[in-house]
Amino acid sequence: MRSNAFIIAEYNPFHNGHLYHIEQTKKNGAENIIVIMSGNYVQRGEGAVIPKHRRAEAAVIAGADLVLELPLKYAVSGSGYFAYGALQTALLTGMDGTLSFGAESELSVLQKCAEVLCSPAVHEQIKELCRSKGYSYPRAQSIVAGEILGKECSHALSMPNNILAIQYMIENIRVGSPFDYFAVRRAGVSHDSGEPADGFMSAKLIREQMESKMLPGGFIPEFSVDIINECKKTGTVLSKNRFEVAAISRLQTLSSQALAEVNGVNHGLENPLYNAICKGVTLDEIYISAKSKRYTLSRIRQVCLSAVLGLTRSDLDRGADYIGILGFNEKGRALLRKAAAHSSVPFCGLLSQAFSESSCDRDAEVMRKAEIFYNLCLEKPAADFSPFRLKPFVFRMDQ
Repeated sequence: MRSNAFIIAEYNPFHNGHLYHIEQTKKNGAENIIVIMSGNYVQRGEGAVIPKHRRAEAAVIAGADLVLELPLKYAVSGSGYFAYGALQTALLTGMDGTLSFGAESELSVLQKCAEVLCSPAVHEQIKELCRSKGYSYPRAQSIVAGEILGKECSHALSMPNNILAIQYMIENIRVGSPFDYFAVRRAGVSHDSGEPADGFMSAKLIREQMESKMLPGGFIPEFSVDIINECKKTGTVLSKNRFEVAAISRLQTLSSQALAEVNGVNHGLENPLYNAICKGVTLDEIYISAKSKRYTLSRIRQVCLSAVLGLTRSDLDRGADYIGILGFNEKGRALLRKAAAHSSVPFCGLLSQAFSESSCDRDAEVMRKAEIFYNLCLEKPAADFSPFRLKPFVFRMDQ
């Protein structure tokens, strides 16, 4: 383990499993914890349950030194772009280090998978299977890996934490392997488990219990419970109903031509998606109607959110314009100074700082609109909301 450890996360919300991950990373030698975290929108194609700065606050209190925002266009994309954005963010800090991630399988199995899947020839095999059989990319990837490496690798590629871990490794290999790896075996429960176990509960089940106004005792650190309760008290918790109405109203304004430009849309997906949007009156109806053998439910959810937020393929064809800063402690402040001195793009604690850089216009404008949309989807939207007033969480020793 090197002194700098990078953790890629959503913390939606922060729970015991996340705390365990940070503690294990520190226990195994990391001196500085840099978290690259999704902002107000997450990969499952919806808004985060509480605002990003409050989730960053939980991470810093738990032991993270610096929390950087995974650029929005990558945070709501499939595993390939999600991992690419995270690795590029880590590279922009100029720090070498260790990628620390959760996994369901042994690190050696994940590395085998990553090394094989990095091959251009294998990538072509996967794409050909998608074309000839109409399979989704994840299914084709699992089949090809299984044929080459056996059932163990095929099984590993069926598990959500493993899929992302392998994708991080693939991106790391592609940029010359500047990072090494530390895998924390997932403890207690599976990713979307409906039952708690051994002091752990899945984030999905925690979110469901939050909706019923009951926070699960013992499965969330006290500081995270306090943050969540404060958000619930002030109404700064995502309203699923408000999000759904707002999202559908935006989707229904889009033509099939506009949908064709959306991040994640290819091979004519815009046509069945447009038809699904025209017929559906709930998001689930739209998702299920547009889903097919080729396009997974996760892919459809990500595409719909990208459409709502105005993210296009061209946005992902270029790198991030800037990196947002969500939280830090005193050590993190020093890390930021080093990163800013090295980086080819600015690190911005305020959105206004991004707007002051002419090179950041597109990403900053997409973020401005996304922040306004998120505020309107909270249980009690702020009447005088401005995305330019959002500040990083700063942890001081006297807190």
